[in-house]
Amino acid sequence: GFAGVRDIRQQMMKFNNLLSSVEIEHEGQLLPMQMYKRSFIDNLTLGGRMYNTTGGVQVLSQEERAELKLNGKNVVELDFKAMHASLLYEREWQDNPEALESWIATEWNGVYNPYGADLSFLNLDMQKVEWFRQKYDKPKYDPVRNLQKRIVMISLNAKTYQSACTNITKHYKTDFDKRGTKDEADCLYFGIEPDIDKKGELEFRSGDSVQAVAYHNSPIVKYFFKDQGVSLQYLDSEILSDVMSKLIMQGEVLLPEHD
Repeated sequence: GFAGVRDIRQQMMKFNNLLSSVEIEHEGQLLPMQMYKRSFIDNLTLGGRMYNTTGGVQVLSQEERAELKLNGKNVVELDFKAMHASLLYEREWQDNPEALESWIATEWNGVYNPYGADLSFLNLDMQKVEWFRQKYDKPKYDPVRNLQKRIVMISLNAKTYQSACTNITKHYKTDFDKRGTKDEADCLYFGIEPDIDKKGELEFRSGDSVQAVAYHNSPIVKYFFKDQGVSLQYLDSEILSDVMSKLIMQGEVLLPEHD
C-alpha cells in the first residue's frame, strides 16, 4: 500500500526475468538460476540494498567473483571508492565546495583519501606483512588501510563512540584468532600486533584508532556515531537501482554487489 512499492517490484521482476535467461558459470560449472530482492528497513528510505535470495554469487569472494562468466563472457567488477564516506563528502562539498576543497588541499595534500589517517602509533610488523603478501599472493595487502575502512564503516553505523570502540576491538580480536588457522588467508589485519596490558593479556588501541580516523575525516565527523548506515545504504541502493534500470533497457545484465 506504500507509494513506490509497485515500481520497485516491477523493476526487480524485469531484472530477475532478464537474469533467468543468462547462464552463469563459475570454474566450469553452471550455477543455479540467481534471483535478487531489495530489502528495506521500516520504510522505503532505509536500507534497500539488493540481496541474492539463493546465496549464489553474492557469497563468493572478490577473487572468486572475478572468475565468473556470463553467457561465456568474462565479467568485470566496478567498485565505488569509499562509497559511504564519499556520499557524505559530496554532500558537504555541495554545501560549501571551497571549504572542503581547502581541507583536502591542506590536510590531505590535495589527494582525496578518507582512509589516510595517521595510525603510526600502532605496532605494525612489516616483516609479517610482507610474509603474508607473499604466502597468500596478495601484493596489495594493506592491514592499516583495511583497519581504517572498517573504522569508518563501524563509526557511521554505531550509535555511540563507545560502541564503535567495542566493536572495533571485537573485530580485531576475531581477526587475530584466525592467525595460524585454516582461515589465516582471510585475515584483514595480519601484521598489526596487539599490545600487552599489565595482566599480560592482549589489548588493542581501538579508542586511539577511532579518534585518529575521526579527526582525519573532520568534515564529515558530525555523521559518526549517529547510526547513519541504513540511510547511506538507501542512497547507494538507489544509485545501483538507477544503473540496473539503464542496463535493463539495453538488455544487459549485472550482478549486484552493494556498492
